[in-house]
Amino acid sequence: MSRRILLVDNDRAFHRLLAEQIGPYGFEIITASPTDPDVLAKVTSVSPQLVIIAVEEPDKVGYSLCNKAKKGVGA
Repeated sequence: MSRRILLVDNDRAFHRLLAEQIGPYGFEIITASPTDPDVLAKVTSVSPQLVIIAVEEPDKVGYSLCNKAKKGVGA
């Protein structure tokens, strides 16, 4: 049984590191760009158990996505 994590981050090195470190424990890492206008729609289509959003993105994009997600955009 694969558990899904939606990783919203542009850092490809972090994508690889996360996949290498927790992939063996049955986690599937699904990556998305924070600049994708439909990135939060992936929450409903992918049904992840965890969503990780990089808040340090330029122009406060990460913080904006976090606020939208907290308001239930992905629910």
